[in-house]
Amino acid sequence: MIRPFLSAASSCLIILWMTPVAWAGQLTLQDALRYALTHNAMIAAKQNSLAQAESTYIKQHSSEFPPVTASLQNQLARQNNASGNFAQFGLTPAARFSQNTAQIGTQWTLYNGSLNQILTQQNRRQVEAALADLRQTQAQITAAIVDDFFTIANKRAGARLAQSNFAYQQALLSAAQAKEKAGLVAGVDVLRADVAVQQAQVSVLNAQSDTETARELLAQEIGAPIDTQFAVRSQLPEPPLPSESVASLVRIAEVDRPDIAVAMANVAIAQLSRAGLDTDLRPQISINAAFGSQTSPTSFVDRQSQIDQLNALCKLFPSDINCIGAPFPNVVRGMPGFWQIGATSTLSFPIVDYGTRRAAHRSADQSIASAQLSLVAAQNAAEADIRQSLRSAQTTHAALFYQRKAVELAVESARIAQLQYRNGLISLTDAAAAQQTSQQVQNDLLSARIAYINAVVKLRIALGAFDPLSTVTDL
Repeated sequence: MIRPFLSAASSCLIILWMTPVAWAGQLTLQDALRYALTHNAMIAAKQNSLAQAESTYIKQHSSEFPPVTASLQNQLARQNNASGNFAQFGLTPAARFSQNTAQIGTQWTLYNGSLNQILTQQNRRQVEAALADLRQTQAQITAAIVDDFFTIANKRAGARLAQSNFAYQQALLSAAQAKEKAGLVAGVDVLRADVAVQQAQVSVLNAQSDTETARELLAQEIGAPIDTQFAVRSQLPEPPLPSESVASLVRIAEVDRPDIAVAMANVAIAQLSRAGLDTDLRPQISINAAFGSQTSPTSFVDRQSQIDQLNALCKLFPSDINCIGAPFPNVVRGMPGFWQIGATSTLSFPIVDYGTRRAAHRSADQSIASAQLSLVAAQNAAEADIRQSLRSAQTTHAALFYQRKAVELAVESARIAQLQYRNGLISLTDAAAAQQTSQQVQNDLLSARIAYINAVVKLRIALGAFDPLSTVTDL
């Protein structure tokens, strides 16, 4: 009496555990992917690399334009009997000196053999490569999340099949016990049926554990708390296959795939590096310009002192030639404006470089050739990926028809075998074998449906879908 009660209690608990419960906080596939895009460590690292590349590009791009700076300067100096560098001109600096300057100006390399432009384009290509690398990582994470998400669905469906097998084995045990009482079978059938029931219970427990493990793995994959729940539907979707031809799909991939974009950027970077080797052979032109105002209180004081002395002298000697126009007016204080502009052009010709330039050219040419071969390899890999992904999706889609038919036949066969055993037409071994075949075929159908979904997602990713969420919008 105890064992049937425990079995019934276990069945109730399993059914309750398997019943899907909807509550706030469950993540759909789209929610899980959206969460991963902002919390996954690998994606965050690629976003950081992209941000650094963009910063470098913007900084280099700004060198193509003249910088405009404003400055305020106050200069104070005191000295006594120290001519310094002015001694060679026979000058003695003022003992006290002060000067104020306010100006707006620029100091800009107008042309340095197109080096600034080449470096800017090179950095822009590096931004494109970093963006494509981010897209590629997002695509890989998307495929992994889809696989993990539907693995949960597969494990839950497997748990339901294990529960169904548990009920089937219990029915066989009940039939064996009834037939033993009627003297139709030996007691060993009851023992064998009881063994099958215990094994079915173990399978249910394992299925529960596998489902929970799959859920935790997905939570870890997207960077969410480990107890995050997911809204996995029991009815798996069947997304449509693309209607375009293989050639059309390959053309789409050549435009949109991030790995091809990376390869093309690397070719451009190599070509720009080659062009940058000879910029020193072209003129280097720099310009400077400024305007503002400048005043020196010290100069005003010195000039006023000279005027006062001259006026005093002219009072004593008014007929002195230097006193014409006396008395002289005081110094007019103010802040006179100024402007200045200049340009410097330099052209250098290295006479002997001991083969360094030729070696640099050979190295750069080899880098270009290598990058171009990598681009061709990426294009060939993309075409092969498209063809293989499309073939896999078509094959798994066609296999679903036969798998469904096999499930219908296997389930009916197991049902009939159970009835036949109850009526003494077949042995317990035959009935158990029919149920095992039915369970295996149903598991195969689940695996085939998951394989089809993954194949379609892989095909979409192989096409170079830019938005990860659009890859799973109908899943």
